[in-house]
Amino acid sequence: MTLVWLATSFGYYLILTLVNTFDDVYEVAITNNVSEILAYFLSGLFYERIGVKLSLIVSFVISALGGGLLLVWGLGHEESTWFFVFFLLAKFGVTCTFNINYSANSYFFPTLFAATAFGFCNFLARLFSALSFIVSGLDEPIPMYIFTGLCIGAGFAALFLRTEKQEKQK
Repeated sequence: MTLVWLATSFGYYLILTLVNTFDDVYEVAITNNVSEILAYFLSGLFYERIGVKLSLIVSFVISALGGGLLLVWGLGHEESTWFFVFFLLAKFGVTCTFNINYSANSYFFPTLFAATAFGFCNFLARLFSALSFIVSGLDEPIPMYIFTGLCIGAGFAALFLRTEKQEKQK
């Protein structure tokens, strides 16, 4: 779960720092925030309808898809509207995982240890996300490679998450 938190927090703040690189910062910020509100709403639906693990995996796949499309096509066409759409796709997915992480903590950890696990995962994630500003200053496409790689790795790691109920059954 720590890797999922690290990838989520780092990716969220990395994408957030890249918002300032657009020409129309105010329009991008408004659209970005509308996308974020939509992501918070839909992540709750994902969580409720398809379960915690699958919603984390789907959200990381959405982020990785947005990052991959930015790498393959978007960085060569930064003036295109599709570049912004791919950017919002990557931001949408990582925002969903951010919300799911907060909501699902008690699902993965026993009640007695949930607060400690939450604090430990959150502390390491915030410590690691402090590097996101430094990474965002690197030459393109390195930040997007890191973002996409972390989303793929965390999505794969989410496959192996075990719930408290699964632990008791064994």
